[in-house]
Amino acid sequence: MAKFCLTKDVADSFVNKLKDGTINPEKMMTMASEERNKFLSGIVGEENGKNANALFESKMLLKNQKKGMITWAETIMGTRPEVKRDIVATIQRMDKVLNPDEAKMFMADLAEQKLGVSVSQTEAKQISTLSSKAEALREGITEALPDGAPKRLEYGAAKVDLMEYVSGLKTEAKRVKLSEYFSKKGVLRGVSDLAGLAKAMKASLDDSAVFRQGWKTMFTNPTDWGRNAVQSFRDIARSLKGDDVMKAIKTEVYSRDNAMNGMYDMMKLEVGLNEEAFPTSLPERVPGLGKLFTASETAYKGFLLRMRADIADKTLIIAKNAGVNTADKFEAESIGNLINSITGRGNLGSFEKVGKEVNNVLFSPKLLKSHIDTLTAHSIRLPGEKEMSSFARKRAAINLTKIVVGTSFILGVAKALNPNSVDLDPRSSDFGKIKVGNTRFDVSGGMSSVVTLASRILPTKDEKGRWGQFTKSSISGRLSKLNSGEFGSMTALDVMVNFASNKLSPMARVVLELAQQRDFNNKQITLGGEISNLLLPLPVNTYQTLKDEPNSANILLSLIADGMGISTNTYGSSETRLETFLGNKNPNPKITAEIDRLAKTGNAPAIGNIESSEYSKRLKDQISPAKYKQFVQEFGAAYEVRMLERIESPLYKSKTVENKKKALEDDKSKVLESLLKKYGYKKPKKTSSTQY
Repeated sequence: MAKFCLTKDVADSFVNKLKDGTINPEKMMTMASEERNKFLSGIVGEENGKNANALFESKMLLKNQKKGMITWAETIMGTRPEVKRDIVATIQRMDKVLNPDEAKMFMADLAEQKLGVSVSQTEAKQISTLSSKAEALREGITEALPDGAPKRLEYGAAKVDLMEYVSGLKTEAKRVKLSEYFSKKGVLRGVSDLAGLAKAMKASLDDSAVFRQGWKTMFTNPTDWGRNAVQSFRDIARSLKGDDVMKAIKTEVYSRDNAMNGMYDMMKLEVGLNEEAFPTSLPERVPGLGKLFTASETAYKGFLLRMRADIADKTLIIAKNAGVNTADKFEAESIGNLINSITGRGNLGSFEKVGKEVNNVLFSPKLLKSHIDTLTAHSIRLPGEKEMSSFARKRAAINLTKIVVGTSFILGVAKALNPNSVDLDPRSSDFGKIKVGNTRFDVSGGMSSVVTLASRILPTKDEKGRWGQFTKSSISGRLSKLNSGEFGSMTALDVMVNFASNKLSPMARVVLELAQQRDFNNKQITLGGEISNLLLPLPVNTYQTLKDEPNSANILLSLIADGMGISTNTYGSSETRLETFLGNKNPNPKITAEIDRLAKTGNAPAIGNIESSEYSKRLKDQISPAKYKQFVQEFGAAYEVRMLERIESPLYKSKTVENKKKALEDDKSKVLESLLKKYGYKKPKKTSSTQY
């Protein structure tokens, strides 16, 4: 039951009215729930009236009602904490609340607080009926009865019916009319709903959990992973035929012994919540695509639900054999946290309270946290996150070893077949990926980006043995020192901001692009592009990128890999990059040919949109939009002329490929520096923490 607190004045008034008889618990027991709510609201305020009445109604159910009334009065004054209970067990303890044989026995406020939604007497009766059926089926099921037995499944189906009925009431209660979105609260609700819809649409039309969330379990629990990966494809086929596959999956999981004896609940195992990639099921209503979305969502959620239950069952056996007291709450929660993380649901600690808001800003915050948990063996905790038991930490270390060895083996085989396909330097964005043409395949389940971030912001050595913070270009292969103060250099803060930007949700990304009037490739935004970013599924975006790049990997194989969770990223050709960099749709073919030739030797000069330069961004704030546009165009034209002059000179042709790359990059810096001076660029005031 929710906690609430009265101000000192209201609490004092409450005490005085108890003393003078204005508040008479015996008389209150004869009132209907609505009448009692109104009476208490007049004393403690409307905001606290419903809570006070719900607490009173809970005490009315006690056998010793006199003691219950005393406890109620004490609790109102803030002297006692409340406890959350399992939904089925809670409903069973609410017999008089949910069996409205007499109107006054229907305790509406207590029912609302327990269930999280207001219910009518008719709805309460249905909940009570479903609850009684589930409890009756539960009787007679012993531990000796194996998981999957018909009696267990019958109980599991009854529990799912109960939970889905209550969930349906909550969904209906949250539904708002179109006109309500135009109110102050409605606008915020509308933005949140749109953010959830965009994320759900982006994550649809694939079976990505198999390798994205499942990458870790492929090495730690290969048998379970293989069985559930195959089953996910069967789930898709059955879902497309119209079967309610998700209900069948929940029925089986909820009928397991560890579900029935409360172990999953004690462990806080995430086997009943929406996955963060699918925060809403609204796309199921889209004509034509509804079935495809349902099938994708079922495969995704079903795979993870089964995996968590399977790993939990096995880990509990391992723990008991090791002498661990799994009935201990601390041990159980530690094991549950371990399993949630290994399957992509990290614990956000104190941020769990604002989980929906965080999920609206970041694409997969819990998945990101699970990567950090796994890579650090749960040694890094967020504020409010509990410490892990020694058993769970040991299992985390074993898991990390298996994942590192397995992933390294795959990368090693790829590098043996093609030495240029793998970059073993963790400071490169190509680390943990396999390169095929201009396409990169992430074979780390997304964990490599976390390793790369840490490797860039922590001190390391360059090729000459000098310490510093470095980033490595995936195109040129060049190491660049961070915080150097050199012209055009990046800072560690830039690296962290770029990392965070790549983790934004579709909605947050569009908001940022609208604010900057540039997309994440530094191109001018378009209405079609922003709609695509919001609503087009990732596989569609991947296909568009692949078909537009002639040097990409095989399109069909890339789409299959991406659809199963091996993320693909295709870089544009030298010509495409030059178009963006120079602001010229038809760059000189001599320049394009030279950049391609250098790229094949691993010495392509760093080419990116000039507007991504920190100097360019500062200049944009210092001059008018018209002059800034002129600056960008003039830079592209000047640098193209400079590059052409350079590559046609005899001196350039005699240089090594390494020196050619350096010469082209030096030219870029000189052209930029000259134009910044021409347009009146002003350096920021230098402070102890400012890099420029």
